[in-house]
Amino acid sequence: MPTAVFFLFTAAVLIVPPKSILPILKTDHQVVVWVLAILAFQFVFAQPQGILLGIYRAVGLLPRGAMLANLIWFLKLALMATALWLGSGMVLIAGLQMLAYPLVALIAVWDLNKRFPQFSLLSLKGAEYSMGLTFVKPSLHFLSIQITQTFSIQGMLLVVAAVLSPIQVVLFSTIRTVVASMRQLLILITHTAEPEITRLDAQQDRDGLYKLFRALLRSSLLFAVVLASIFHFFRRGNLPFVARG
Repeated sequence: MPTAVFFLFTAAVLIVPPKSILPILKTDHQVVVWVLAILAFQFVFAQPQGILLGIYRAVGLLPRGAMLANLIWFLKLALMATALWLGSGMVLIAGLQMLAYPLVALIAVWDLNKRFPQFSLLSLKGAEYSMGLTFVKPSLHFLSIQITQTFSIQGMLLVVAAVLSPIQVVLFSTIRTVVASMRQLLILITHTAEPEITRLDAQQDRDGLYKLFRALLRSSLLFAVVLASIFHFFRRGNLPFVARG
């Protein structure tokens, strides 16, 4: 299903030139098509990988699954930073960003097959087509959640692109990325503590759960204040458009 969505999206990009929708003036049409296709191809890996990492949750290894999910974000950040440092183009940067998904998927498959050889994750022996069809309707519900999140995150950027100039779109996207780093840090703190929250709840340790929640709340507020202070006092001089905005 993700592969079908990818091919539909790619066909739409090839039929309808992106420049007719987005104010792209300087970038070559072929580069735009390649970047859109590569970024969309991430969806082919992202959906099945959610199921793959969900196995860790089902077998009682939630922390390991959470760390592999964190590894995806770390690899994306490291690969993109390396590409930018080397002065790479948009196509290579998009490709390196996508590379994190198959790398982590291979690690997860190798690890799970080693721990649970009876799973035979890469084998189609015993697969039932009729059972696979029963997954279609529930999967469409989860697919709609992903599509809604995509529109909610990128929809605003498309609106800005439709009414403002390309430079303003870049500035808006850059400022939003800087601000989003604060939210990503808070999400990372929360995800790191989720296994402990689950354990304490299962043990009905209400005192420990309360202390953990209090620590999460206070640390999140502290980090938010620190990051907001850094953005306000130190970044304004280096990013003139932030001050003008």
